[in-house]
Amino acid sequence: MKCEMIRDLLPLYIDGLTSKESNQEIEKHLKNCEECQKYYQEMTGGIANFSVITTEEIEDVNLIKKIKKKNRRKALGIFVGAFILSGVLMGVGFHLTHGVAMYENVILDYGVQGDTAYLTLQGKPGYELNFSGTTDENKSSLKVMYARNIWGNDKNMVRLEGESNKSGEPHQWILEFKDRIIVIENGELVDKKIK
Repeated sequence: MKCEMIRDLLPLYIDGLTSKESNQEIEKHLKNCEECQKYYQEMTGGIANFSVITTEEIEDVNLIKKIKKKNRRKALGIFVGAFILSGVLMGVGFHLTHGVAMYENVILDYGVQGDTAYLTLQGKPGYELNFSGTTDENKSSLKVMYARNIWGNDKNMVRLEGESNKSGEPHQWILEFKDRIIVIENGELVDKKIK
């Protein structure tokens, strides 16, 4: 082989990517050519060992690559599993701390002050009240929700007020709890249904 061809093949030879036949030709040339030996020594940092990478060494490298790949897959599986588990735990925690309030978890106070009907809802200590539903001018249909207050025993209070309009229509609140439905009209309890 010519020196130019050997020099072109040396990077591949050093990385162990040349064939067995090519390795033999390169080594034979390097033993007889001082210029190519110097070039090879510069590339390898002065190591003048013309050893051939064996098939066993290549198999060992491939085995190590497979093990690393398998470990990456395991790590990814653990990460995905932990992510899914945390999502499930958050969902369970949300379900345990959020939901439709029971009637006994809320203290109701209602009545009339002047021309204004009022309704006060107070969560028991440790509960925060939230609502979902609809409200129009004189009628509110509310589902009473709660969220457990983790940071203390503060009481949560909500006050709703409404005046009768000029046509004399009553102001009405329909409150849906998990176990019953309460209807308060102009500050008076008019209906209490157990679900």
